[in-house]
Amino acid sequence: MNRALVALLLVLAAAGCSASGVPSPEGDAGVVPDVPALRQVLPPGSIAIVHAAVLEPATDERSAGRTVLVSGDRIAAVGPDGTVDLPDGTHTIDAGGRTLLPGLVDSHVHALSADLARYVDEGITTVRNLWGFEGLLDAAAALVRNGAVTPVIESASPGVDGPGSPWPQTQLITDPHAADALVTRLQGERWRWLKVYSHLDAQVFDAVADAADAHGIRFLGHVPFAVPLQHALDRRMLSIEHLTGYELALGGSGASPTERWASMSVEAMPAVAGATAAAGTWNCPTMTVVRALLAGPQTMEAIRRRRELVGALHAAGARLLAGTDSGIDVTVPGTSLHDELLELVASGLAPLEALRTATTAPAEFLEQVGEIGTVSPGARADLMLVDGDPRDDVAVLRHPRAVMLRGAWLERP
Repeated sequence: MNRALVALLLVLAAAGCSASGVPSPEGDAGVVPDVPALRQVLPPGSIAIVHAAVLEPATDERSAGRTVLVSGDRIAAVGPDGTVDLPDGTHTIDAGGRTLLPGLVDSHVHALSADLARYVDEGITTVRNLWGFEGLLDAAAALVRNGAVTPVIESASPGVDGPGSPWPQTQLITDPHAADALVTRLQGERWRWLKVYSHLDAQVFDAVADAADAHGIRFLGHVPFAVPLQHALDRRMLSIEHLTGYELALGGSGASPTERWASMSVEAMPAVAGATAAAGTWNCPTMTVVRALLAGPQTMEAIRRRRELVGALHAAGARLLAGTDSGIDVTVPGTSLHDELLELVASGLAPLEALRTATTAPAEFLEQVGEIGTVSPGARADLMLVDGDPRDDVAVLRHPRAVMLRGAWLERP
């Protein structure tokens, strides 16, 4: 996986914006402090984490004095201290009363080999890659198989787009009659989803949607400039990235993305949010990267209205995923997910609700409920150990004390 190959990245329909240096809710987003990296202490085997306060994001339960027994890459048992039978030779780790919770999911990245360990270092054990490229799936599977320090990578296809797309390996299509063959080929390449992009013609968008429906593969990505948001919702778009299309649906106007976000109607947000919830479409707002890319005198107003839109989506019951757009040299891989969680809290989500956008919500989106996003028997042993309670403050998730990655135990010196 080489950097040039993945220079295909990005990703905002608001292409062409420049960095603005707007502060995060805490004022220091993107700063990488001098924190030692995690290092592996124990390979997968029989490992018991004792005296842990186990947090289940789905149920809001934090149970102190718990033992979590891991066998290989799976959680074998969870119970009060002293009640779990430990096989001979089990390695015991004392959590010291700290919070043990599921590993996190960054639901919008562009995977670069140099970044993979940085995700794990911040408790991210799964990522959703939003621009596939040749060789990615086999390389990702080999890394996991060989025990590399890498999150599991779930990937969409290369972008399906019309003329004007600047990204390498774009699947260009201008003829609606070519949609079925394109979708058939991409499905045969084993991508989990099709990614549609900003420059698709409206007729081609519909043809791609028809072919995806016929072949049983979902599509997600950007709402194309030529497609109204409600039409994308009607076509059962699985997820919308960066809130693309909402600024136009909400009456935003102006020459720049910043102007359009800053002028969109707050009063119309509940109705649009309700339509999103009714359609079952997910949103990955990527607030941190958009905040970094917006520029101009209306930047702060644009950020404020985007936060209000996220709050309206959440209030309406529309589903949200935390994602960062890491891998395009704008946000820092790993730490930017914690910036994103702070942005979601600034948008009106409670800390636990923000945490769910990086745990239980992606488990549902990825159709892996019971596999990830939980500390329960049978789940993949992807865990993180932190000081404090993230239900009170998501900032405690940053720089976790330790991470369990598919049964391997990594600690911070």
